[in-house]
Amino acid sequence: MNKFKQLAVILLATAFPLIGFAAEMPKELKGTWILDAKASEAYIQTSPKWKPKDAKYLPKIMKRMSQVLYTFKDDSIIAAMRGKEQAFPITSVEREGENFLCKGNIKGKEVTLTVSLRKDGVINIKSSTTDDMDYYIWKRGELSKEK
Repeated sequence: MNKFKQLAVILLATAFPLIGFAAEMPKELKGTWILDAKASEAYIQTSPKWKPKDAKYLPKIMKRMSQVLYTFKDDSIIAAMRGKEQAFPITSVEREGENFLCKGNIKGKEVTLTVSLRKDGVINIKSSTTDDMDYYIWKRGELSKEK
């Protein structure tokens, strides 16, 4: 399996495995979100798993994750990387303070994405199935076109 497919499987199958019936996405989340690399680098370093020796991996991780964007639509979340997209319909969205609980099902198992909308206008996404995405921060925007 090539590297893109491996990353896509990890990102899409574990972070956004939402397949089910339609729900209405809150207007606060609708739109396209890209990696905020600077904020993510700082936030990753607050992880209990963080070790200073891991800093050497951050540029490569940020470069790879900077190719990912998420688009929150009326009834789904679209994950895209290098022109390939995967849509994930959601079954319900509940608000708890600054958190939006986006629920769906995959293979009969309920999955919840907790999308935290921070006061500075960025979001953090946590999945009930994995902690792989816990320390990434996303901001509104579009991916820049590479020349």
